[in-house]
Amino acid sequence: YVTTESGVKSIAVAKLPAGMTYNSTKRIITGFPTKAGTYNVEITVTANSGSVEKQTIPLTVEALPAWAVGNFAGWTDCADGTHGTASLSVTAAGAITGKFLEHGSNWTFTAKSYDAKSVTRGERQAYLINAEAVCGKAKRTVELQVRGLGLATGSLGGGETVEMWRN
Repeated sequence: YVTTESGVKSIAVAKLPAGMTYNSTKRIITGFPTKAGTYNVEITVTANSGSVEKQTIPLTVEALPAWAVGNFAGWTDCADGTHGTASLSVTAAGAITGKFLEHGSNWTFTAKSYDAKSVTRGERQAYLINAEAVCGKAKRTVELQVRGLGLATGSLGGGETVEMWRN
């Protein structure tokens, strides 16, 4: 069997959900699944001694609930008292894209995850998105809360507030 004392020569990961990959150099799994379901991920560890251990681990991917998906549009309240426009798109697979237009500057962001712990069911449905918006070389943080009422609210780095409603 393989132990940390025997030294790990390699780790292989197979049967990940579509949209996810394993980087054997860094030994990390990245990406986001594109389809809900239960996947039997196979992990194979080979020790320096040549011994091999294989294990299958079930991974359950849940689609975002219907209330969490859609296109949102609204505005930003800028620090100088003016307003900009805002848009957000969230797919059932969890792909998140958005734009903010303020003072002629177009800020875009993409998030490939959301705070899964924040997804709630029932009366207080909501989840959190944290991303980085980019305009040329400039960057700023985006923090949004998407609520079951069809409302997305939050802030942009720099103090602007954001309000959007599902189309």
